[in-house]
Amino acid sequence: MSEWALEIFPYLKGLALSYLENPLVTPSPLEKCFLRDMAEVAKDCYYRGWAPATSGNFSVHLRRNLVWQSPSGVCKGRLTGSSFIPISLESQAAWGFSLGKPSEEMPVHLGIYRRHDEARCVVHAHPPHFIKHSKGKSELVFEGYEIQKAVGSESFCEQLTFRVAPNQTREGLEGFCHEQLETYLHTQAKLIMFEGHGIYAWADSPLKALQCIEAVESLCTGKN
Repeated sequence: MSEWALEIFPYLKGLALSYLENPLVTPSPLEKCFLRDMAEVAKDCYYRGWAPATSGNFSVHLRRNLVWQSPSGVCKGRLTGSSFIPISLESQAAWGFSLGKPSEEMPVHLGIYRRHDEARCVVHAHPPHFIKHSKGKSELVFEGYEIQKAVGSESFCEQLTFRVAPNQTREGLEGFCHEQLETYLHTQAKLIMFEGHGIYAWADSPLKALQCIEAVESLCTGKN
C-alpha cells in the first residue's frame, strides 16, 4: 500500500465512523410541512417585534430522537423550512454536518419534549408587554378577562395564576432545566415564562403554540 493510501485511510475511516454515529438526516414530508409552518410563525413573531434582531427560537419534534431547531444568530424573519438544524434529543448534538449553530436556549426546548410526549413544536418569543409586566415578579395573576380561556381557565370569573421562572444566564440554563424546569411548566396552558425575558409555548402545531403566547401578551396589555 502506498504512503498516500496509508495516510488517507485513517482519515476516511474516521469520517465513516463519524457518519455512522451521527448520520445525515433529511426532513420527512410531514416534517417539511411543520417546518414550513414554523418558519411562517417565526416570521410572524419577527414582524410583531417579538423576535427582534436575531432573538427568538423555534423547534419541531415529530420523530423519537430528532428535533429540528432554528439556527442561532439568524434573523427569524428570514427563516425558511430548510433553515432548521437537526438535533439529537438524547445527546443535544447536531446530527450530521451543519453550517448553522443551534440556539443556546435549546435545553428548554429539549426539556419540554422530554417531559411532554404530546409536544410537537415549541415557540419562544419576547412579547414586549409580557416582558414589562413580568419584571421583578415571581408570578402573574389574571382575573376577569375572556381571553383567559385560551390559556387554561374555564371562565373569566376564575383567577388564573402563572409562576414566573427567574431569568437564567447561559451558564445557568442547563442546570435550571435539569433541576427546576418541571416546577415552572404550566401543563394546562402549555407554556413556561421567564421573568423579564420571554415565553416558551408548546403544542401539536406551530400556530397553536403561537396562540398561547398571543393570549398571554393580550392579558398583559389589560385590554381583553
